Amino acid sequence: MSKDLKKRGWSFVGLTTVFAFMQAMGLINDHSEGCVTRDKASAAGAALNRLCEVIVLLILRSAIDGGATGLGLLAGLSHPSLHRALVAVHDAPVRAWNSGDLAAVAGMRSAPRKKRSMRCPT
Repeated sequence: MSKDLKKRGWSFVGLTTVFAFMQAMGLINDHSEGCVTRDKASAAGAALNRLCEVIVLLILRSAIDGGATGLGLLAGLSHPSLHRALVAVHDAPVRAWNSGDLAAVAGMRSAPRKKRSMRCPT
């Protein structure tokens, strides 16, 4: 941000300038309790967060529509069943997920795992 502002003619960009910019954009709400601006700033921050989510979704959809789904997260999100499991993990990140739970959410069968003995390699 500092480099961009300097390109636009600013001679100095310090912490105060950056902090003020972040306040103005609704990224920081340090208004004290009871301040009339606190609620307005909170609402602006929520709107900004939602806007960012929408932009990320549009970028992901564009990448998927453009065929960028070889491997990785985009491949999983574009899979007809697997995306349900990825969304479920995102919606409940503190849950202790196992492969059976994820398979059930995705409507898939979980493959049986071979039992392995865990021994120290030394």
